Amino acid sequence: MNEDISLRYRADAALILRAMAGSPKDRATQRWWSAVGFGVGALVAGLALFSASVWSLDAGGMLLVFLGFALCILLWWLVGAQRQRGLAAQLTSYATREGEVTGTAGPGGLDLRSGLIESHINWAGVDEIYPVSGGTAMRLGAAVLAVPDAALPEGMSAEVFRTQLDSWRGGA
Repeated sequence: MNEDISLRYRADAALILRAMAGSPKDRATQRWWSAVGFGVGALVAGLALFSASVWSLDAGGMLLVFLGFALCILLWWLVGAQRQRGLAAQLTSYATREGEVTGTAGPGGLDLRSGLIESHINWAGVDEIYPVSGGTAMRLGAAVLAVPDAALPEGMSAEVFRTQLDSWRGGA
């Protein structure tokens, strides 16, 4: 198939956030780092217990050490959650201002237009194409483009769409 695929959709902040969470490869890396973090946490807990025996801390002292550790983790999580909410608010604002996105995907790349942008993206600029719940994501360096499944032409499945994009990207 070498004919262009027409696209028409409204930007969806939730879809963009899912796309930004990363590809299946990214999520596997995140799971690995989570396991490393758990291991480091276990090591810190072991060192705290060892230190307690060396410094003769009683149960109350150990409880304070673990409460301090838990407080640090809670604060780290809260700051991350606040940043995520701020990003979601920015994306929602942008998606509202952007309005409808129209364009085509073809052998020469992606051509997109909206109330805020008009761009041509060569396939050489697309680093990765991957599925996300409800759409297809394309990683463009540090940016991500999310196309909802509802934007695809009638009768075209998301899998066929991604396969076609990958074939065009492979030829770039």
